[in-house]
Amino acid sequence: MGIDITIKQKGSTKKEILLATVLGEDLSVGYFDGVRLEDDEEQGYAVAYNPNLIGRGIVIYFSEDKMDIDLRISFPTSKEEIGDLISIRLDNKLY
Repeated sequence: MGIDITIKQKGSTKKEILLATVLGEDLSVGYFDGVRLEDDEEQGYAVAYNPNLIGRGIVIYFSEDKMDIDLRISFPTSKEEIGDLISIRLDNKLY
């Protein structure tokens, strides 16, 4: 059980969503290989996490063209990690 958020861009001026946009200033990223987080994106899928309060993380899936994004958080989790998920902003100013 968890929360899944899908963000699909509408309109004629779609822009590629950058990982830095998703992470903002507070989150870091690692790539889960099934056992641990690594720095190498070839190892697995992206997981955003707050380095000051490490929890289960927020799984990030980009569409092939990087125009749409799925975010997933699993339960149980902390209220701080839910706050990190909610704080992800994809404003036009950021990408």
